[in-house]
Amino acid sequence: MRLTVLLFAFCAAHAQDFRATLSGTVSDPTGAAIPKARVRIVQRSTNQASQVLTNSEGYYSVNFLNPSTYDVTVEATGFKLYRQEGIELMVSQKMEQNFALTIGSVAEQVTVTETAADIQTADASGGLNFDALQTSEYPLNGRQV
Repeated sequence: MRLTVLLFAFCAAHAQDFRATLSGTVSDPTGAAIPKARVRIVQRSTNQASQVLTNSEGYYSVNFLNPSTYDVTVEATGFKLYRQEGIELMVSQKMEQNFALTIGSVAEQVTVTETAADIQTADASGGLNFDALQTSEYPLNGRQV
């Protein structure tokens, strides 16, 4: 009985994770998957980096990212370096970001500074980020944050 309650409590706590996930595919100009492409994600505020390789189908997934703004760099042998700046991840967000690399030498790079629309399609969960000003002005009705 205690084990069942403990497992149920763990599952309920796991579902309330505030961290975000960034995932998607890396492909070439024809739409074919690029396996073993290196996807590097750098958090702007802390300069903390996470790095993954795509699988055989060109899929990558980076879990447990703190809500923040990130810069993403994608590179693969025989393709131009691709860089996307200013990807903003919110609380519990699951963002899908696909990358299409162009053929070129390693010395060339492409930098995208526009951000994608903030449409959440991965799941039905939602989150909200509060800055210090909003937190201090949010009515708590006698409760603690």
